[in-house]
Amino acid sequence: MAGLLQSQFTRGFEYADASADDARLVALNALGAADKGATILTRTACTAAHRQGDHWHVELFDQGAHAARNVSARAIINAAGPWAELVARDVTHTPTAGRLRLVRGSHIVVPRLYEGDHAYLLQNEDKRIVFLLSYLPGCTVIGTTDQAIDSPDIERTASTTEIDYLRDVAGRYLKADVRYAPVLDSWAGVRALYDDGESDPSAITRGYRLILEASGPPILSVFGGKITTYRKLAEDALQHLAKHFPHAGSAWTATEPLPGGNLGGRRLDAFIAATQRKYAGLDSRLVATLVLRHGANIDLVLRSARSMSDLGEHFGGTLFETEVRYLQNRGWAVHADDILWRRTKEGYALSTAERQHLSEWMASHIAAGTL
Repeated sequence: MAGLLQSQFTRGFEYADASADDARLVALNALGAADKGATILTRTACTAAHRQGDHWHVELFDQGAHAARNVSARAIINAAGPWAELVARDVTHTPTAGRLRLVRGSHIVVPRLYEGDHAYLLQNEDKRIVFLLSYLPGCTVIGTTDQAIDSPDIERTASTTEIDYLRDVAGRYLKADVRYAPVLDSWAGVRALYDDGESDPSAITRGYRLILEASGPPILSVFGGKITTYRKLAEDALQHLAKHFPHAGSAWTATEPLPGGNLGGRRLDAFIAATQRKYAGLDSRLVATLVLRHGANIDLVLRSARSMSDLGEHFGGTLFETEVRYLQNRGWAVHADDILWRRTKEGYALSTAERQHLSEWMASHIAAGTL
């Protein structure tokens, strides 16, 4: 700490936390639901829904196949995040008392500012917290901003103003001059916060509110919520619908690992070592990387591979054909960006030409029906 921060900062507080890749978390939850019998329809818009007797009649549009389909449902859960109000108003026509405050938050990626995998939380003069987070080999993430917005449809990269703000906050604390640090990447997202009347975006509750409208087949709208409480939120949502689904069973998620998360009681390092021995003919560093990405599902990724040639085409970095096929078959990956940025972070490791080659390879194999 002393080697990183300016000399006037001599005290701090330490606590433990955990990190998660939100894009991978979404995909793993969908995979877990599919393993339990759910039908997952990606790239599909719900264009209309209306009540018919004791069911909902729902119109869907598959944006990839450009095809419409109709389904019926005993209940709808409107978990559209930043679009929840719009869905209630324009799709299901069930306006609720719930209101959202939309807050844009942006992050930037810069060359690594310090060694180690710990994070720093920096208190800014505007009473906001900005963090530094170790991110992939050789990078640090600086985030995040809080900007009230009116629409969830935003540019998905940080603005010049946000970049300057984040670098300036970090520059107040660090010895290194980060005000001109090159920005390797950035992203922006929208927090859908339940409107509790606070005027300051940073002070709005990060809790959630569930609103049930049951003047016929029910619709439950979810306002707010965050990653750290998503399973609790899901259980609360089903509790709200319990009388409509009396045979749904009791809560069970507290002890349920995500797909690939059951390591048979072994620590991660022990599991990695055992997997490296199992796949002794493969590069041990590659095996370790794939375990970190897929956990116990690595056997589904590598299948019967015993040598590097069994992995198929090498696209660059640690990305091989066998993993691409797995992510297409069990990860709903359709485009190269799905794999490079949302299922893995290999986009950082591949060159522009390599990324383009993967895109063309996937498109040609999907068109031929061989992927």
